[in-house]
Amino acid sequence: MFVQDSDRQEWISNCVGAAGLLARGGLTAAILCGVLLVVNAWLVEPLADPQASARSQPRNSVLSLRPASDGRSVWTTGHPSRWQQIDLATGSVIESEQIQSNLIDGLQLDADGLHLVYGGLRGEVWIREREAAASTAAILPDALHDQPRFALCPHGGWLVLESAGTLELWTLDGSPRRLVRARIGSAVSALAWNPAGSHVLVVSSEGHLLLYEKESLSLVQTARIPAGSGLRATWSADGQWVLVYGQFGAMQLWSVGAESAAVRSFPRGFQSAAALSRQGDWLAYGDELGRLWLISVRNPAQRHLLGRTDSLASAACFTHEGDRLLIGTQGGELLCWSVPDRTLEWRVSPYAL
Repeated sequence: MFVQDSDRQEWISNCVGAAGLLARGGLTAAILCGVLLVVNAWLVEPLADPQASARSQPRNSVLSLRPASDGRSVWTTGHPSRWQQIDLATGSVIESEQIQSNLIDGLQLDADGLHLVYGGLRGEVWIREREAAASTAAILPDALHDQPRFALCPHGGWLVLESAGTLELWTLDGSPRRLVRARIGSAVSALAWNPAGSHVLVVSSEGHLLLYEKESLSLVQTARIPAGSGLRATWSADGQWVLVYGQFGAMQLWSVGAESAAVRSFPRGFQSAAALSRQGDWLAYGDELGRLWLISVRNPAQRHLLGRTDSLASAACFTHEGDRLLIGTQGGELLCWSVPDRTLEWRVSPYAL
């Protein structure tokens, strides 16, 4: 169960109460109250960003969904250290592999299924051709600080990673090599390539949206949103819209290419996962009760309850054509809805233990 903003207010009032008890000499009562505050604060803390550490997710979570370039399947990753290619028509597994290592973080595949990347415990990022038997190379960022964030370009061949406020672009063709770097200078919450693979979006915890051109990592556009930790981002398939969301607070919809201030806010509370349709006209998200919603961007009052899952949504995406919505859950389930008639087409459990 996840705590809402009203509970944060209660948490603050509890702090005041604890201070009052201590002032009146009720030391034992104050200590007990302090213990309760620690437990409550742990519950209130948002879920860890899965891009920062996939190991923080439940062991059988679906970690990511990416429509394959063939238009007939979707690439999925999940615990424990497994990727699968799923047929969109039936939900059956086309191909699957268990990575023979438990020391990985943030497993990703590109849309063409050419490369897969994952992080190691020492901060290195491993790169492998999908059909190869073993990892071909490991790279380290210049400014290594904790586990770097990284994002594989949808069409392969490129990797962007961030560590200690420095953004780096790597080419994966042949021997991986660093091409260019740029200083961001703020805490990064998420990295997200646009569908064409020409630009990369950086979402900072301070509330900055920074759009960089791939070849030179030059900053081409910015926008402001409310600051927050655990922010995540997803693009519409046409590359015109970006949805930024987090566990608590409003979802922010940015019209890329418009004026910097062109950001719309959707106050929808808790979102465990979210996705944008092809042209940014529909958004879908999972809430704290395991409910899955489909909302019209043009008319937010037009919202549809698609259903409910046994566990929270952990990943979401629309297909390239926008006619299907895929939802992965922390319990290892994968569900597919038809968007036009809002009916469930199939439900499978590729990662359930």
